[in-house]
Amino acid sequence: MDWAAGMRVGPYALVERLGAGAMGVVWAATHAETGARVAIKLLSPSAEPGLVERFRREGQAQAAVDGHPNVVRVLGAGEAHGWLYLAMELVPGGDLARRLRQGPLPPAEAARIVSALARGLSHVHRHGVLHRDLKPANVLFGEDGAPRLADFGVARLRGAERLTRTGDLVGTPSYAAPEQVEPSLGRIDERTDVYGLGAILYHCLSGRPPFDGALARVLRQVMTEPPAPLGPEVPPALRDVCLKALAKAPDARFPSALALAEAIEGALTRPPPRRRARSAALLGAIALLAVAGVAALLARPRADAGAREPPPERPARVAAPPRVQTVDATQDGNAVRLAIVVASGAVRVRIVTETKRARLRADGRVEAIDPERHVHEADAAPSGQTLAAVPLPAGSTSVSVLALDATGREGRPWRAPAPFERPGLEPVGPPDDPWREVRNVKDGSILVRVPPAERFVMGTDDLTEGGVRFDPGATPERYRPHAVTLSRGFYLGRVEVTRAQVDRWHLEARGHARPERPLVIVRDGWRRGEFPLRDDEPAVQVSWHDARAYCEWAGLRLPTEAEWEWAARGPQGFPFPWGTTLPEDAPAGNLSEGTPQLGGHDGHAFLAPVGSYPRGASWCRALDLSGNVSEWVADWFGPFGPEPLVDPVGPPDGRRRVVRGGSWDNTFDMNRAYVRMAFAPEQRDITIGFRVAADAPP
Repeated sequence: MDWAAGMRVGPYALVERLGAGAMGVVWAATHAETGARVAIKLLSPSAEPGLVERFRREGQAQAAVDGHPNVVRVLGAGEAHGWLYLAMELVPGGDLARRLRQGPLPPAEAARIVSALARGLSHVHRHGVLHRDLKPANVLFGEDGAPRLADFGVARLRGAERLTRTGDLVGTPSYAAPEQVEPSLGRIDERTDVYGLGAILYHCLSGRPPFDGALARVLRQVMTEPPAPLGPEVPPALRDVCLKALAKAPDARFPSALALAEAIEGALTRPPPRRRARSAALLGAIALLAVAGVAALLARPRADAGAREPPPERPARVAAPPRVQTVDATQDGNAVRLAIVVASGAVRVRIVTETKRARLRADGRVEAIDPERHVHEADAAPSGQTLAAVPLPAGSTSVSVLALDATGREGRPWRAPAPFERPGLEPVGPPDDPWREVRNVKDGSILVRVPPAERFVMGTDDLTEGGVRFDPGATPERYRPHAVTLSRGFYLGRVEVTRAQVDRWHLEARGHARPERPLVIVRDGWRRGEFPLRDDEPAVQVSWHDARAYCEWAGLRLPTEAEWEWAARGPQGFPFPWGTTLPEDAPAGNLSEGTPQLGGHDGHAFLAPVGSYPRGASWCRALDLSGNVSEWVADWFGPFGPEPLVDPVGPPDGRRRVVRGGSWDNTFDMNRAYVRMAFAPEQRDITIGFRVAADAPP
C-alpha cells in the first residue's frame, strides 16, 4: 500500500515522509493525543523473513538500552495494515555522514562527538548489547547538537540467537573490525565496537574512512594494512588515541568504550610537549645575530650629516585577489544548493562543476575521458550569503567556487571535499551513434539502446504434430505466434548482472556479504566438478524476488518478456541472437558441452565471464542473450493468445515467472531466442541470473 499524510499508524498520525528504501519507509508523525513528534519506521509485508527478524531485533535492542542522551530512544512498536512499525525519537539534526561530506571536522569537535558517542556506547554495552555497525550514517544529531547512536538493526543482544551464518560479514566494510571480516581472528565483543568508533573518529579527523574503494580491496586493507597517516593539524595525543582504537588485534585496543571516552577527553586536556632545548638554542642564535648587527653598524663609516639619502620609494600596494570564506553545499535531488560567503572586494562568484565521463571501448571496457564541465556565475551578495543552485548531472560531480573582483581576477578556489553522486544513466557511447550505450551510475551496468518495435512476431510456428519440435513437453499455445508492438524504446543491459554487482547490493541493502563458497555441479548422477565463483561471471542462485530487489536498489527494472525477445530476435525474427546458425569462425555462446553443433569446446565447462562471446551479439549489440545463464524477466508465465498486443506485460498474476534464454547447461535447440521456461519466483538455480532494463527517453 501507499502511505500518505494523515493516515494512522497505531496512535500516530503520519505528517511527512522522510525517506524510503526497497522494503520500508520512514515518516515523521505526531501522537494523536499528546501531539509529540516522532519518527515512524515501517517495514513492508513483502520483506524477507531475515529482514523482518532484524527489524524486530532493532526494536528490542534499542528498547533494552533506552535512557541515555546519546542513544536514540524507541517509543513504541506494533503492526498497522500488515506493516511492522517502530516509533522512535525524532532526531532532526541530520546525520554525521552528511556533515562529513563537507570535509574533516576540527579536532576538538571531532573529539567531542566521538567522546559522547563512546559514553553512549558504554551504556549500550552495560545492557548487554553490541551495536556491530558503527558508521557516520548511524550517528544522528538532536536539536541540542548532541550526537545519538541509531540503527541497531544488526545489533546482538546477550543470550539472543544468531541472525547470521558463520562467514557472513555483519557491518559496513570501511568501518568493520578485522574480526568481523575474518571470525578466526577473535570473538566479536565490546572491543569490536571500540574499533568502529575509532573508524568514525578517523573519518572525522581526515574527511575519509580509514579504508575505501572496491570491496575486495577494502577487506584486504582492513586485515593487513594501516590507515593513511593523519594530517599535522591533528594533535599527536588525539592521533595516538585514534590509532590505538583502530589496532588490528582486539587486545591492543582500549578494553571498553568508557576507556576510549576517557582517553579522548584526556588527549584534549593534555598540554603539547615543551621544547626547551630547542628554544634556548634559538634564543642564543638570535642574540649572536643581534651582536653582529650592532658591530657592523659601528664599523660603517659615517656619511656627511648634511647629505642624507632620500628614503626609497615604496611600491604601490596591490590588493590581494578576493577569496571565498565559507561554502555550505548540500545535494537536493538533481541539484546542489550553495550558500557562499566571500570576502570584501568580490563582485561575482563562479561555480564550476565537472562530472566524470567515460566511453565504451571496442573491447567492451570502459575508460575515462575528459569530464563534462559547466560554469555558472552569479552576483556576489554585498553582505551575508550568496545563494545559488546548480544542476547535478547523473554521475560523480566535483564542485568548486571562486570569487572574482571588478577586474575579473580570481581568488583561490574552494573545492567540495568529496564529489556529489547522482543516480541515473550517463552516456558512454559516441554522441553521433544512434545506438549509444549508457552507464547506470548506481551499479555500473552498461545498457544498450533498443528502438521501438512497430510490429514483430513473438513465438514460433516451428511445430510438429506431436508438439513443439525443440521443446517436446510443450503445447503449441506456449509458443503461439502473435504480433506485438512496442511503442517506446528502452535500454537493456549489455550483459547479465555480475556476481560482484550482486555482492555489492547484498552488502549495501542487506547489511552483510554473501558467503564465499564454490559450487559443486552434479548432473545425472555424476560429478562435473567444483567451480569457484568469479566476480566477473553472471550472478546465479538469485530468485526473481532478488532480481527485482536489486533492480529497485539500482534504480532500474527487469525487462518484460516482449522486450527481451525483441532485443534477442530483432526485425528479422532470427531464431538465435546471432542469426540462424552458429558461426564457424568463433564460438557464439557458452552452451552445453553436449551440443553437437558446437563442433568442439566453447572454452568453459561452467560459467563464463560476461561478454566473453562478442560473435554472439544480437542486432542491438546485447551479448549473452543465449547461453551462459538463463534470465528472469518481469512477466508471470501464461500461454500466448492469437491477438495482436501493444506493450504487453504478461498475465496479471500466476504461480511461476518467465525465464528466457538458454544457459551453459542447455543444448543448442534450447538456446533458441524464443524458448520460454517458467520457475517459481522464490527458486534459486545455478543456471538462472538476470539482466537489467530501463525506460529510454522518446
